[in-house]
Amino acid sequence: AEYDGSIVTMDIPLTPFTTKAVFNSAGGKPATTNITELSGSPYVLPSPNPTRAGYVFNGWWTSGTAGEAVTAETIVTNYLAHTLYAHWLKAYTLTARNAAIIGYASPAAILQGMTVFITASDLSASHQVFAGWTVSPSTANLGDAFNASSASTPLTMPAANVSITATY
Repeated sequence: AEYDGSIVTMDIPLTPFTTKAVFNSAGGKPATTNITELSGSPYVLPSPNPTRAGYVFNGWWTSGTAGEAVTAETIVTNYLAHTLYAHWLKAYTLTARNAAIIGYASPAAILQGMTVFITASDLSASHQVFAGWTVSPSTANLGDAFNASSASTPLTMPAANVSITATY
């Protein structure tokens, strides 16, 4: 038989494959989770998310330091066993005394650079008048919008634990 130069096309269905994904929590707990994934399907992510004291979970990624985000909508395309890495954001503690952190219970874990609003407690019934805020450490930069003489003010979280007290 001789080849006549004709082009022949065929549809060959691909059989889904399974692969192992190792979820490395990068310092969190549990340390690792192994899940068998099916190609062509969305990832099955560990549930619940890992935890790490002093940090907020920021998702699963293809690399420990950068990479691409992997979500429950990401389709498995990797044929080989592979590792996905937890990314974390550092949280700092904001403690408010004689005041409220709007939307949070005090003390609250707040991400560096995040702006929250604080409001002094209303002590007018006991004839006390708001006099200002005392901040510790006193060197903490709470952002340009922070107003030390206003009973309600935005505060931008620095890269440090902060205690703020309404004084009367």
